[in-house]
Amino acid sequence: MSSEKPSRKNGNFNSTGSTTRSQSSERLPNVRPSLPNISSVENSVITTAIRDELKIALNSDEFRSSLISLLIPVIVDAVKDKNFTNIHHALQLELLKKQDQLDKAETELQSLKQELPAGKETLESQEHYSRRNCLRISGIK
Repeated sequence: MSSEKPSRKNGNFNSTGSTTRSQSSERLPNVRPSLPNISSVENSVITTAIRDELKIALNSDEFRSSLISLLIPVIVDAVKDKNFTNIHHALQLELLKKQDQLDKAETELQSLKQELPAGKETLESQEHYSRRNCLRISGIK
């Protein structure tokens, strides 16, 4: 196996770890290949031998580790892309909520600033009513 990491851009992995482009015009019909001039017994023997070799290859640790080493970067990239998209979307929603809260708070602040002078005037006009205008003298007979 080559030590070069395959990319998944515009294609599929082939047996060497590099990518091949797959286009709809290049697709072959789903036809089972047959070997010319071989009897059905020989064909059966060859098919069985191929299946056995594939089982051995698929069960080998070397094949599994090389397959895993090829798949891990692809899976990690896909998960990173998906997580980044989800996190970005969630942050945008949260930012919009916070922006709405800020807009409401600013509107309320402006309203309170406009009411403040009127409240001060009312307070000053009410202060003279709270003072006593009469003297109370007690203890005189």
